[in-house]
Amino acid sequence: MRTNLLFTQLLNIELPFSVSSVVYKDEECESSNKKSVHIHISVDTGMECRLSESIINDYEERSWRHLNLFQYPCYIHRRVPKYQNKISKKVKKLEAPWAKSGLCFTLLFEEFTIELVKIHGCIAEVTR
Repeated sequence: MRTNLLFTQLLNIELPFSVSSVVYKDEECESSNKKSVHIHISVDTGMECRLSESIINDYEERSWRHLNLFQYPCYIHRRVPKYQNKISKKVKKLEAPWAKSGLCFTLLFEEFTIELVKIHGCIAEVTR
């Protein structure tokens, strides 16, 4: 349980989000076995955290690539609640504060990548 609190503080996760689990996995790759860290985020969907005049319509599984933790690739996973307004019937997702809408990288990972491109001057070199 202390691990979840540590990662909640390190990632600056605030309500209605919280770290529910941190999993250290062996990943099967073509050349060798690699390890990775997977952080699972939960969302408080209680009435006090819910968008006003809405009900939960559905959930969507999302994952984001985050900065490496030590030498291990890190991924953030979350079930994104989709809220439906009771009056207008429009559906809206609860956005993640750590990423831009629709992207699969966290904001910190994006910033790191942009800095690498500035240093190396070549996107192809950074992607390798």
